[in-house]
Amino acid sequence: FYTRKMITPILLLTLVVFGVVSYTTLLPRKGFPSIDLPIGLLQVTSFDKSSGEVDEKYAVPLVAVTSQKESVKSVSATSTPQGTAVVVTFNEGVDVLSELGSIEQEAKANLPDGAVVNFKKIDAGALTTAGDDILISIHGDGLSASELDIQGKNYKQLLESKNLSLVERVTYNNLIDTQENLATGEITKQQTSFDRFYSQDTKQILASSIVAVKGYPGVDQLELYDQVKAAVDSIPTDSMPINAEISANFAQSIRDQIGSLQKNLLEGLLVVIIVSFILISLRASLITALAMVITIITTVGVLQLIGYSLNTITLFSLILSLALIVDDTTIMVESIDAGLKSGKRKLDEVVLDALKKVARASSTGTSVTIIAFSPMLFISGTLGKFIVAIPVTIIISLA
Repeated sequence: FYTRKMITPILLLTLVVFGVVSYTTLLPRKGFPSIDLPIGLLQVTSFDKSSGEVDEKYAVPLVAVTSQKESVKSVSATSTPQGTAVVVTFNEGVDVLSELGSIEQEAKANLPDGAVVNFKKIDAGALTTAGDDILISIHGDGLSASELDIQGKNYKQLLESKNLSLVERVTYNNLIDTQENLATGEITKQQTSFDRFYSQDTKQILASSIVAVKGYPGVDQLELYDQVKAAVDSIPTDSMPINAEISANFAQSIRDQIGSLQKNLLEGLLVVIIVSFILISLRASLITALAMVITIITTVGVLQLIGYSLNTITLFSLILSLALIVDDTTIMVESIDAGLKSGKRKLDEVVLDALKKVARASSTGTSVTIIAFSPMLFISGTLGKFIVAIPVTIIISLA
């Protein structure tokens, strides 16, 4: 490529531009990689007098059916007078929702008549088991649970009317539910959910309810937060007896993580420039830093093409790869710099001579490093899904 003075700069510029656009615009930003955990939740609400009764009526039949499934890895149940919750961990590759539905159908024969089993797949990368990304607290001084339900449902409708492009759904979690007492057949209302909001301004703990927001799959969490925050700020609550504030989200932690890792990345480049300047020359140090920046940016572009997001793991991997690619870059630049100082040969000859001297050793070192990280690609289970971005990022940057 070094002999093609037109094609090489154009190709290089294309890669850099695409990498920059990927980093600033195309790559979705998340806290951690999205992991599809094979975990499900079965829930039954009850009005029994003790946890023991609930356990006997609901938990035992559900666990009995669940434990017989070959697709189930482990199962645990927790019971209270208000109901039971069964957490089921399946084997890898299982259709969780399909299996939960099958368990619910098979367990019905052993459950009391009228018992309703709710089931859902647990999203480990979300704030709630329903997969929500942002929680908005609805609170007001002295409001009862029924009043909070009325105001919360009204606020949900106001937020939905904004037709936010990044939002898949807006839901309201009722504090009070109307349910049938299976023992007596009586229809009753009971508060089944309790939420609290701590006000930084008044230093008070207030009763509250939650409006939950879920973004579309793969959404950029920072863009989602900014859009929802703007919508919340635009809804006037002066005429309503409530305040609405975003109480839980991923955006701030993601910004902190990305900001910290970006700082570390820049500090690493600065150290490379200083050390190369001291030991080689200013020209060599600048070329080394430039080559490393181009490599990192190109790696980001490739990550975007293969469907990765910009998160803590990928940024950490980029910093790690920075330490690995600096060796090859420094060796090559130093060899070329030494060739230029040795005589008045043409640049093409110097580069070719430098390549002949260090290419084999450099390629061998790079290949060994790639081979050393390759086994991480084959780690199975949740851990493998979580850390696979590390070897992928490093292999791309080195290759």
